[in-house]
Amino acid sequence: MYDATTAYENTAVGHFSLPNITTGYANVSVGRNSLNSNSLSSRNTAVGHSSMTALVGGDQNVAVGTGAGQGITNGSENTAVGYQALQTQASSNSSTAVGRTCLFSSNGSANAGLGSQAMYNMSSGANNTALGTLSGRYIGSGTGSTLATANNCIYVGYRSRAGANSVSNETVIGAEAIGGGSYTVTIGSGGIRHLSIMLS
Repeated sequence: MYDATTAYENTAVGHFSLPNITTGYANVSVGRNSLNSNSLSSRNTAVGHSSMTALVGGDQNVAVGTGAGQGITNGSENTAVGYQALQTQASSNSSTAVGRTCLFSSNGSANAGLGSQAMYNMSSGANNTALGTLSGRYIGSGTGSTLATANNCIYVGYRSRAGANSVSNETVIGAEAIGGGSYTVTIGSGGIRHLSIMLS
């Protein structure tokens, strides 16, 4: 905190941690190079080597893990937990990524991912949810094509995937399940033999 002028209630632990703060307040920075670009932003928490290193104008972000939230510049209310989670999120808001490289390429708002590499390649789109390892990463069968754009979609289950790129309002539930495209709901993969719905 070499340049602090009117900054207050900040905590910095580690080499080159929060070194450029001038007027921001209530930031917590723990780990080498964490929050090292922040001068004006407030109420951010970065824990881990090189976490949230690009932040210059966003508030109320949380990054925990080596390289977590590293690309956030002006975004606010984002949460990244895990190695390089939300790695390239820049100016978008209110996304949550929990898991190794979860939402790695994301720059959309209000996306939520839980699981290693969930929605890894999605670079644009908003209001999406992915739950499970590799959920929302691929499209169609195989692993050659990846989901880059989606809006208002839900992927639940190990390697659950979109039917195509640039989809909207697609819901896919089940391990290895493949979506049917925009405005469709898919439950289960080809191996499902029985579906029971119990009503009282």
